Amino acid sequence: FVLFLSFPYLIHKGITILCTLLKAFPKHKIHAAIIILLIIAAAIIIPGIFNKKEKMTITIDKEKYHAIEQKTKIKQEKYIEKKINDININDIK
Repeated sequence: FVLFLSFPYLIHKGITILCTLLKAFPKHKIHAAIIILLIIAAAIIIPGIFNKKEKMTITIDKEKYHAIEQKTKIKQEKYIEKKINDININDIK
């Protein structure tokens, strides 16, 4: 969470440092570098915008949690995730 909040600051800081270093180069190289930085920033930011998954917390009794492991022989988290994914949204009223 902290990294997510500091990420825009780090991008801004990186662009500032790069622009300072690129002042010695001809203008067309500076524009090319800025365009490349914008493409990289877009490649990092856009997948986060279109991410359809949300995280949530579920509370389960310890007995049920251990029973899942004993009966299914798979990790409890994977079993619960599979059960949630198997829910048909059209059946919910």
